[in-house]
Amino acid sequence: DLVRSRGLGDVYKRQPFVPTHYFENMADYASRHGSSGEALFARAKLDMERVTRDGHVRFSEFRALLLATAVETGRASFALELGSLLTPASHGALGLAVLASDSLRDAFALIVRYVRTRTPLVHVKHHVRDGVVIVRVTDGIVLGDVQRPIHELVIGTLVSALRTLTSGRFRVKSVRFAFAAPDYVDRVA
Repeated sequence: DLVRSRGLGDVYKRQPFVPTHYFENMADYASRHGSSGEALFARAKLDMERVTRDGHVRFSEFRALLLATAVETGRASFALELGSLLTPASHGALGLAVLASDSLRDAFALIVRYVRTRTPLVHVKHHVRDGVVIVRVTDGIVLGDVQRPIHELVIGTLVSALRTLTSGRFRVKSVRFAFAAPDYVDRVA
């Protein structure tokens, strides 16, 4: 799942392919916030037909689409907001398996084990301490300047899934990121 692309000078960088599962959700989000899918793809310099046909893009192309979404919508908080709008069914076979799980513990085990079928960009781990489930999201590759939106997208998605699985009873006790609080923290708290 790796592709070589020419980087600076003669140095080659290996980039993972990123599935385009959520590109339609990003386009819909942009449409609801003053832009359009066409504008996102144009700003990111992505050919919509190729992306649809191939079903994946290089990480650098996904990065460009994330940055385009922030600019086109004018919302730095877009990733967290978008993640919170996704339902388990948005995640294909993994989401359906999670919905069919016998328990929250089983659902979480599926998420942790198979998250890489949805994205190679992060790892998700969890453990229970004193009756509290602690979830840890770490980089699967060097994410650079899009670490924040990728982590926020994953956290928003996990919170949305857990709320769905618990019929709204799930409550987040706290969320901690490895970077400073953003300007929009009060709006999305």
